[in-house]
Amino acid sequence: MKKIIAATLSFALLGCDAEINTTVSISQLNTDETLSSANLLIEVPSCDDYKDSRLESSSLIRAKKEIAKTFKTVEYHECYSKEFKSYASFEIPVLIGSDITQSPDINKVDFVVAKNDDLVVIITQPEVRHKLNKFKEKNSSNLNFEITITLYNDTNKTVENITVRNTFVNGTPYEYGQFSLPANAKVNIKLSDVSTQILLKTDKNPNIPQGSAKLITLN
Repeated sequence: MKKIIAATLSFALLGCDAEINTTVSISQLNTDETLSSANLLIEVPSCDDYKDSRLESSSLIRAKKEIAKTFKTVEYHECYSKEFKSYASFEIPVLIGSDITQSPDINKVDFVVAKNDDLVVIITQPEVRHKLNKFKEKNSSNLNFEITITLYNDTNKTVENITVRNTFVNGTPYEYGQFSLPANAKVNIKLSDVSTQILLKTDKNPNIPQGSAKLITLN
């Protein structure tokens, strides 16, 4: 898969954390649709079996099975250690574009970054929300999900008046904020805990917000 995204997504798996690194460009948001991919990192206690380092650890084997059952399409890459922590790396598809909520391709992915008019939202499909919540119940673990989008201005001009609400911008919390993004510049935007919970919520009441979280407004 062609990788154009770099967002960060964290959740508890087998009592451990995880991340997704993704970058979404301005040009992608202004096109009909782009099928891209995100890198999903799952923290595991160890990559290798404690008796034989040539073999995969039981936690890695379990993580691979759980991730394969949770996402529609997933590809395992590798397991590695960094700063005293071990991570299993996966790739999952993401659909990006303008006015794509009715696209037939939307059912092929679990995560969508869509621009509708001036509003950019992140959407999770009902199936993956259901599976993530079932996983949480099955393992009696907290499901802590962090999502960070690295927004990249790949145009030749400054993008003015980008508005954020209830997010972290380059690590700084904002209830409301507005900024400009120069040409070839990047900014990290992380959803708040409330927005993340809404994104992952599964509720039978259709009046309760779920499955969609506002990211930015491009005025």
